[in-house]
Amino acid sequence: MTVIDIPDDFPHDPFPAALAWAQPKLAGRMVDGKFVVGLTHQ
Repeated sequence: MTVIDIPDDFPHDPFPAALAWAQPKLAGRMVDGKFVVGLTHQ
């Protein structure tokens, strides 16, 4: 088995979204009055 060292500052999504139903959906959140999808610098 190969072990790969991933840097601590490597971007990753700590809260992946799981949304049910048939139509495509985006999991977003409100930041400063705007809906944001994906990772941010915060």
